[in-house]
Amino acid sequence: MLAKFKNGLNADYTILRNRDFVYTSITRSLIQFAKMVRATTMGWFVYQATNDPLCLAWLALCEAIPAIITIIFSGYIADKYGRIKPTVIFCALEIVLTAWLCYLVAQPFTMSILICIYACSFAFGSVRGFLNTGVLNSLISLVVKREQTQKATAWDGIFIQASFILGPITAGILYDVQDVVWANAIVIPIMVVCLFLIMRVRDVIVTSVVKTPQTQWENMTAGFRFIFSNPALKATVLLDFVAVIFSGVTGLLPVFAKDILHVGPEGLGFLRASISVGSICAGIFVAHYHLQNYVGRKFLHAMTAFCLSLMVFAYSESFYLSAAMLFLSGACDWYGTQIRSMIARLLTPDHLQGRMAAARTFFATSANELSSFESGLAAGLLGTIPSVVFGGVVTLAVLALTSWKSKSLRSLTMEDLLRPKD
Repeated sequence: MLAKFKNGLNADYTILRNRDFVYTSITRSLIQFAKMVRATTMGWFVYQATNDPLCLAWLALCEAIPAIITIIFSGYIADKYGRIKPTVIFCALEIVLTAWLCYLVAQPFTMSILICIYACSFAFGSVRGFLNTGVLNSLISLVVKREQTQKATAWDGIFIQASFILGPITAGILYDVQDVVWANAIVIPIMVVCLFLIMRVRDVIVTSVVKTPQTQWENMTAGFRFIFSNPALKATVLLDFVAVIFSGVTGLLPVFAKDILHVGPEGLGFLRASISVGSICAGIFVAHYHLQNYVGRKFLHAMTAFCLSLMVFAYSESFYLSAAMLFLSGACDWYGTQIRSMIARLLTPDHLQGRMAAARTFFATSANELSSFESGLAAGLLGTIPSVVFGGVVTLAVLALTSWKSKSLRSLTMEDLLRPKD
């Protein structure tokens, strides 16, 4: 067993010498970092000014709804017009909107200012949906060789996870040391750096030979149709959709920390960090280990371990065991995510990469939004612990059904993925 593991180790860092990949991935991470800074800063600002959790819900909704609705356009724009120009426009608009947001938060807080902040969030969501969602994600698939896709996916995931951790920390420090204006203003130089990096990346536009005439709507929704036409791809996307909705515990962590584990804010922060640390460890593992044989089965095993770790967490009354289970859940979830992303990138024809990335993001974003609602509803009806166990049981049932029905996913190997696409 140990010899087999050692044979799979592959500490090849050639992918990090690919300038187009590195610049694209860093740009993606910086954009995510800026989003996390803004979300953390504005969440604290709005709640501090209103003391109303409902205002926080409206703030998140104002950005999420337009982002979800306009996702379909970003993939179409990327596939038809390239990835660099939309990203340049996106960064420029982010700078303008951030300047507007800084002006708003510098004014005395009133209901009119709050409404303008909601409008600004709506604009941020619209811009992100139109010009960013399916753009840079799909460019990564086009600037690396097929055999480097696993490492590209892994390293890109590590950079993204780092932004998830560092974004809120940076926002908190700037907000505490300076003020809300400075915490938001940091996004402007970040977007300038993104402009500098992305303009040094070669653009890739792949044309396709369409055998039959297609309407505009058929062109824009080609990514969704491709997902449902490929059994293995459909199984991974829908399974992840169900897992995110029913197995999400992030929204309930404050309840577990306070009422079950009896720890304070520091303990809550440690629990949240355990998930991210597990995700980064999984990303590092995938970056240094060559996935062999049945990658479809590895995905199913990772999702199973993810569900079981959360069910153990639900029953745990030990802080350290709970943190360990959250670490394991983060590692298994991100390991499965890396495999799913690799499968999607390798199975998708180049001319559909943008629309496929947009379609996958649509499912992921929608699931994340529904997850918070499902967690709160289930906890209210069943109780905190039973709600998590219920979500795990539902996900395991869907996982078992998928494993039984989807022979194409169970038998999917790296050799299948690395075959030339049609």
